[in-house]
Amino acid sequence: MKKIAERLELFRIDARNLLRQKTRDAGNLVWLRTRGFRRVNLRGIGKFPVPDASNAEKKETPVSMWLRKPIQKPQTWDIKFRIGNAYLFETPGNKFYFLKKVGTRTNPTATGYTGTESVKNLFDMLRAGVKTESPVGLLMTAEGNDYLISVPKKGAHLFEALLHANTAQKIKIETSLATQLAKLHNAGMVHGHLHGDNIIVYSGMARIIDSTEAFTSKKAPTEKLAEMQNLDFKRVNAICRIWGDAGTFERVYNELRKKIG
Repeated sequence: MKKIAERLELFRIDARNLLRQKTRDAGNLVWLRTRGFRRVNLRGIGKFPVPDASNAEKKETPVSMWLRKPIQKPQTWDIKFRIGNAYLFETPGNKFYFLKKVGTRTNPTATGYTGTESVKNLFDMLRAGVKTESPVGLLMTAEGNDYLISVPKKGAHLFEALLHANTAQKIKIETSLATQLAKLHNAGMVHGHLHGDNIIVYSGMARIIDSTEAFTSKKAPTEKLAEMQNLDFKRVNAICRIWGDAGTFERVYNELRKKIG
Protein backbone atom coordinates (compact mmCIF):
# COMPACT_ATOMS: atom_id res chain seq x y z
CA MET A 1 0.00 0.00 0.00
CA LYS A 2 2.88 2.35 0.79
CA LYS A 3 4.39 1.87 -2.70
CA ILE A 4 1.01 2.46 -4.33
CA ALA A 5 0.57 5.67 -2.33
CA GLU A 6 4.05 6.85 -3.34
CA ARG A 7 3.34 6.15 -7.02
CA LEU A 8 0.04 8.01 -6.83
CA GLU A 9 1.78 10.99 -5.24
CA LEU A 10 4.43 11.01 -7.99
CA PHE A 11 1.67 10.80 -10.59
CA ARG A 12 -0.12 13.78 -9.00
CA ILE A 13 3.11 15.80 -8.94
CA ASP A 14 3.81 15.02 -12.63
CA ALA A 15 0.23 15.89 -13.58
CA ARG A 16 0.40 19.17 -11.66
CA ASN A 17 3.72 20.12 -13.28
CA LEU A 18 2.36 19.26 -16.73
CA LEU A 19 -0.71 21.42 -16.13
CA ARG A 20 1.48 24.31 -15.00
CA GLN A 21 3.64 23.95 -18.12
CA LYS A 22 0.58 23.84 -20.41
CA THR A 23 -0.85 26.93 -18.70
CA ARG A 24 2.50 28.68 -18.99
CA ASP A 25 2.77 27.84 -22.70
CA ALA A 26 -0.79 28.98 -23.41
CA GLY A 27 -0.20 32.26 -21.59
CA ASN A 28 3.01 32.85 -23.53
CA LEU A 29 1.29 32.33 -26.89
CA VAL A 30 -1.47 34.75 -25.92
CA TRP A 31 1.20 37.29 -24.94
CA LEU A 32 2.92 36.94 -28.34
CA ARG A 33 -0.36 37.60 -30.16
CA THR A 34 -1.16 40.67 -28.09
CA ARG A 35 2.29 42.12 -28.95
CA GLY A 36 1.74 41.85 -32.69
CA PHE A 37 3.43 38.49 -33.36
CA ARG A 38 1.78 36.18 -35.90
CA ARG A 39 2.42 32.45 -36.24
CA VAL A 40 3.94 30.88 -39.36
CA ASN A 41 3.68 27.09 -39.64
CA LEU A 42 6.98 25.50 -40.69
CA ARG A 43 6.19 21.80 -40.43
CA GLY A 44 7.67 19.68 -43.19
CA ILE A 45 10.76 21.74 -44.07
CA GLY A 46 13.19 19.27 -42.47
CA LYS A 47 16.35 19.84 -40.44
CA PHE A 48 17.91 23.30 -40.29
CA PRO A 49 21.28 24.47 -38.86
CA VAL A 50 20.95 26.33 -35.55
CA PRO A 51 23.56 28.02 -33.30
CA ASP A 52 24.78 25.96 -30.37
CA ALA A 53 26.98 26.64 -27.34
CA SER A 54 29.64 24.32 -28.82
CA ASN A 55 31.35 24.92 -32.14
CA ALA A 56 29.91 21.72 -33.58
CA GLU A 57 27.28 22.13 -36.30
CA LYS A 58 23.83 21.36 -34.97
CA LYS A 59 20.56 20.86 -36.83
CA GLU A 60 17.01 20.93 -35.51
CA THR A 61 13.54 20.74 -37.03
CA PRO A 62 11.65 24.07 -37.12
CA VAL A 63 7.92 23.76 -36.46
CA SER A 64 6.78 27.38 -36.21
CA MET A 65 7.86 31.01 -36.23
CA TRP A 66 6.23 33.94 -34.45
CA LEU A 67 6.96 37.13 -36.40
CA ARG A 68 6.31 40.86 -35.94
CA LYS A 69 7.28 41.51 -39.57
CA PRO A 70 7.33 39.23 -42.65
CA ILE A 71 10.47 37.11 -43.09
CA GLN A 72 10.99 34.32 -45.60
CA LYS A 73 11.00 30.75 -44.26
CA PRO A 74 14.27 29.26 -42.91
CA GLN A 75 14.97 27.07 -45.96
CA THR A 76 15.63 30.29 -47.92
CA TRP A 77 18.06 31.80 -45.39
CA ASP A 78 21.71 32.17 -46.31
CA ILE A 79 23.77 31.74 -43.13
CA LYS A 80 26.81 33.98 -43.44
CA PHE A 81 28.85 33.26 -40.33
CA ARG A 82 28.75 32.73 -36.60
CA ILE A 83 29.19 35.56 -34.10
CA GLY A 84 29.56 34.19 -30.57
CA ASN A 85 26.50 32.04 -29.90
CA ALA A 86 24.47 33.47 -32.79
CA TYR A 87 24.22 33.06 -36.57
CA LEU A 88 24.07 36.01 -38.92
CA PHE A 89 21.85 35.17 -41.88
CA GLU A 90 20.57 36.94 -44.99
CA THR A 91 17.12 36.53 -46.54
CA PRO A 92 16.40 36.58 -50.29
CA GLY A 93 15.27 40.18 -49.79
CA ASN A 94 18.83 41.13 -48.75
CA LYS A 95 17.87 41.67 -45.11
CA PHE A 96 20.24 40.60 -42.32
CA TYR A 97 19.18 39.09 -39.00
CA PHE A 98 20.65 37.30 -35.99
CA LEU A 99 19.44 33.88 -34.84
CA LYS A 100 20.27 33.04 -31.22
CA LYS A 101 19.08 30.38 -28.78
CA VAL A 102 17.19 32.01 -25.91
CA GLY A 103 15.12 29.32 -24.22
CA THR A 104 14.01 25.71 -23.85
CA ARG A 105 10.29 24.95 -23.72
CA THR A 106 10.64 21.34 -22.61
CA ASN A 107 12.86 22.20 -19.64
CA PRO A 108 12.72 25.95 -18.92
CA THR A 109 14.77 25.58 -15.74
CA ALA A 110 17.81 24.60 -17.82
CA THR A 111 18.10 28.18 -19.14
CA GLY A 112 15.73 29.95 -16.78
CA TYR A 113 13.34 30.99 -19.53
CA THR A 114 11.33 29.88 -22.50
CA GLY A 115 11.94 31.92 -25.64
CA THR A 116 8.75 33.92 -25.13
CA GLU A 117 9.85 34.93 -21.64
CA SER A 118 13.19 36.10 -23.04
CA VAL A 119 11.33 38.26 -25.56
CA LYS A 120 9.22 39.61 -22.67
CA ASN A 121 12.44 40.67 -20.94
CA LEU A 122 13.48 42.62 -24.03
CA PHE A 123 10.09 44.34 -24.17
CA ASP A 124 10.41 45.27 -20.49
CA MET A 125 13.81 46.81 -21.18
CA LEU A 126 12.53 48.74 -24.20
CA ARG A 127 9.54 49.95 -22.16
CA ALA A 128 11.98 51.26 -19.54
CA GLY A 129 13.73 53.28 -22.26
CA VAL A 130 16.83 51.07 -22.47
CA LYS A 131 18.46 50.80 -25.89
CA THR A 132 18.81 47.06 -26.56
CA GLU A 133 18.11 44.40 -29.19
CA SER A 134 15.07 44.67 -31.47
CA PRO A 135 13.10 41.39 -31.40
CA VAL A 136 11.61 40.52 -34.79
CA GLY A 137 10.55 36.94 -34.22
CA LEU A 138 10.87 33.63 -32.44
CA LEU A 139 11.76 30.33 -34.14
CA MET A 140 10.52 27.21 -32.32
CA THR A 141 11.85 23.72 -33.05
CA ALA A 142 10.51 20.20 -32.55
CA GLU A 143 13.39 19.59 -30.15
CA GLY A 144 11.80 22.08 -27.74
CA ASN A 145 14.24 24.96 -28.23
CA ASP A 146 13.45 28.61 -28.95
CA TYR A 147 15.61 30.95 -31.07
CA LEU A 148 15.33 34.73 -31.13
CA ILE A 149 15.36 36.50 -34.50
CA SER A 150 16.64 40.06 -34.12
CA VAL A 151 18.00 42.93 -36.20
CA PRO A 152 21.80 43.43 -36.05
CA LYS A 153 22.91 46.77 -34.63
CA LYS A 154 25.84 48.75 -35.98
CA GLY A 155 28.68 49.75 -33.72
CA ALA A 156 31.93 48.86 -31.99
CA HIS A 157 32.30 47.06 -28.67
CA LEU A 158 32.82 49.32 -25.66
CA PHE A 159 36.57 48.67 -25.27
CA GLU A 160 37.26 49.39 -28.96
CA ALA A 161 35.08 52.51 -28.94
CA LEU A 162 36.84 53.98 -25.89
CA LEU A 163 40.28 53.05 -27.20
CA HIS A 164 39.81 55.17 -30.33
CA ALA A 165 37.89 58.05 -28.74
CA ASN A 166 39.14 61.46 -27.64
CA THR A 167 38.22 62.89 -24.23
CA ALA A 168 34.99 64.53 -25.36
CA GLN A 169 33.89 61.36 -27.15
CA LYS A 170 34.71 59.23 -24.09
CA ILE A 171 32.54 61.46 -21.90
CA LYS A 172 29.66 61.15 -24.40
CA ILE A 173 29.97 57.35 -24.56
CA GLU A 174 30.17 56.91 -20.79
CA THR A 175 27.28 59.30 -20.16
CA SER A 176 25.14 57.39 -22.65
CA LEU A 177 26.07 54.03 -21.12
CA ALA A 178 25.48 55.22 -17.54
CA THR A 179 22.06 56.51 -18.61
CA GLN A 180 21.08 53.17 -20.16
CA LEU A 181 22.24 51.16 -17.13
CA ALA A 182 20.52 53.51 -14.69
CA LYS A 183 17.24 53.15 -16.64
CA LEU A 184 17.58 49.36 -16.48
CA HIS A 185 18.23 49.34 -12.73
CA ASN A 186 15.58 51.95 -11.99
CA ALA A 187 13.09 49.55 -13.60
CA GLY A 188 14.20 46.91 -11.08
CA MET A 189 15.90 44.81 -13.76
CA VAL A 190 19.36 43.21 -13.83
CA HIS A 191 21.18 42.36 -17.07
CA GLY A 192 22.97 39.48 -15.37
CA HIS A 193 26.22 39.24 -17.31
CA LEU A 194 27.13 42.73 -18.49
CA HIS A 195 30.63 43.24 -19.86
CA GLY A 196 32.41 45.07 -22.67
CA ASP A 197 31.33 42.68 -25.42
CA ASN A 198 27.65 43.15 -24.48
CA ILE A 199 27.82 46.89 -25.11
CA ILE A 200 28.09 48.39 -28.59
CA VAL A 201 28.66 52.04 -29.39
CA TYR A 202 27.55 53.85 -32.54
CA SER A 203 27.94 57.61 -33.06
CA GLY A 204 28.81 57.99 -29.39
CA MET A 205 25.62 56.30 -28.17
CA ALA A 206 25.77 53.07 -26.17
CA ARG A 207 23.42 50.12 -26.58
CA ILE A 208 23.19 47.16 -24.17
CA ILE A 209 22.84 43.87 -26.08
CA ASP A 210 22.72 40.14 -25.36
CA SER A 211 19.90 40.98 -22.97
CA THR A 212 17.65 37.92 -23.25
CA GLU A 213 18.67 36.67 -19.79
CA ALA A 214 17.89 39.96 -18.07
CA PHE A 215 15.53 39.58 -15.15
CA THR A 216 13.48 41.57 -12.66
CA SER A 217 15.09 41.11 -9.26
CA LYS A 218 12.74 39.89 -6.52
CA LYS A 219 15.28 40.21 -3.73
CA ALA A 220 15.31 42.56 -0.75
CA PRO A 221 16.72 46.06 -1.47
CA THR A 222 20.22 45.39 -0.11
CA GLU A 223 20.58 42.09 -1.99
CA LYS A 224 19.05 43.61 -5.12
CA LEU A 225 21.59 46.42 -5.08
CA ALA A 226 24.40 43.87 -4.65
CA GLU A 227 23.13 41.97 -7.72
CA MET A 228 23.12 45.13 -9.80
CA GLN A 229 26.60 46.07 -8.65
CA ASN A 230 28.22 42.64 -9.02
CA LEU A 231 26.52 41.45 -12.22
CA ASP A 232 26.25 44.73 -14.14
CA PHE A 233 28.06 47.75 -12.75
CA LYS A 234 31.51 46.69 -11.55
CA ARG A 235 32.98 45.18 -14.73
CA VAL A 236 31.75 48.03 -16.92
CA ASN A 237 32.96 50.65 -14.46
CA ALA A 238 36.42 49.02 -14.44
CA ILE A 239 36.64 49.32 -18.25
CA CYS A 240 35.52 52.95 -18.16
CA ARG A 241 37.99 53.87 -15.40
CA ILE A 242 40.93 52.32 -17.27
CA TRP A 243 40.15 53.23 -20.88
CA GLY A 244 37.64 56.05 -20.59
CA ASP A 245 37.39 59.37 -18.82
CA ALA A 246 37.97 58.19 -15.25
CA GLY A 247 34.96 58.79 -13.02
CA THR A 248 32.41 59.94 -15.63
CA PHE A 249 30.50 56.66 -15.92
CA GLU A 250 30.28 56.13 -12.15
CA ARG A 251 29.32 59.75 -11.42
CA VAL A 252 26.52 59.89 -14.02
CA TYR A 253 25.21 56.46 -13.07
CA ASN A 254 25.01 57.38 -9.38
CA GLU A 255 23.30 60.66 -10.21
CA LEU A 256 20.61 58.98 -12.31
CA ARG A 257 20.00 55.79 -10.35
CA LYS A 258 17.09 56.06 -7.96
CA LYS A 259 17.17 54.67 -4.47
CA ILE A 260 16.67 50.92 -4.85
CA GLY A 261 13.74 49.80 -2.76
